[in-house]
Amino acid sequence: MTKVLQDLFPENEGYYMDEKLRRNLDIIKKVVTTNDRDWRAISVALPGDGKTTFMLQILKYLDPKFNLDMVVFDIEEASKKFDEVNEKYRAMLIDESNDLASSQVGTKIAKDYTALDNMVRQKNWYVIYILPDYFSLSRNFAMFRSNLLIRIYTKKGKRGYFAVYGRDKKRMLYLRGKKSMNYHIVNPNFRGRFTKFMVVDEVEYRKRKVIALKEFRKKQLGTQAQLSKKSRDKAIIKLHEEEGRTPVQLATMFDVSADLVRKIIKGDR
Repeated sequence: MTKVLQDLFPENEGYYMDEKLRRNLDIIKKVVTTNDRDWRAISVALPGDGKTTFMLQILKYLDPKFNLDMVVFDIEEASKKFDEVNEKYRAMLIDESNDLASSQVGTKIAKDYTALDNMVRQKNWYVIYILPDYFSLSRNFAMFRSNLLIRIYTKKGKRGYFAVYGRDKKRMLYLRGKKSMNYHIVNPNFRGRFTKFMVVDEVEYRKRKVIALKEFRKKQLGTQAQLSKKSRDKAIIKLHEEEGRTPVQLATMFDVSADLVRKIIKGDR
């Protein structure tokens, strides 16, 4: 372990970072800033294992200007941030670990990533995705659209352990481990430890995360309501066309107005 960023955190004389990780991050910074490259990593862990703390530390080291404003909680927020911040070599944390099902996250990223891909590349940014699970991602994103996989885990109940998988190792892990969801089937490139040190205001971070979770749930409920309405409308049309039910009969059955039923039948909705 070695202390880093002492100038930014003089009261604590910086924070500790695994030496092998620090050397690798120095190489990443040099490659990104001198070869017109970008860098993306995926981080996975069980809830409460400290992945956010550690990912924030990594991004702060890569981009000393990194702060809470560069932490977003979904792809839409990330796109807005790319438009707002017109600087190269910035770092961003995309924390999609809110209680989304893993399969939803995988589908969502596979769908939305193309637009983000060009933005990340053009601005030479460092981006880490915090996700619930690696194996639920699409093959393309998991194996080819990220440089590293960082898995956070506990050991005998103690937090602060991580494993890093480079391109080849994470590809092997995805191919060999996906069926059984087994993270132990491939050895990582290296392992290390990290300490609990928040490089941003922890209270403010938690507030923002709670707000993001509430927004997500609101959107989720809205989507479910929309799907329920679509199912209802299909049922109304089917009963009208196949069984000859009248708008008044259907209005009673579905507890809606007859005028609404007529609009649904006409296709005005």
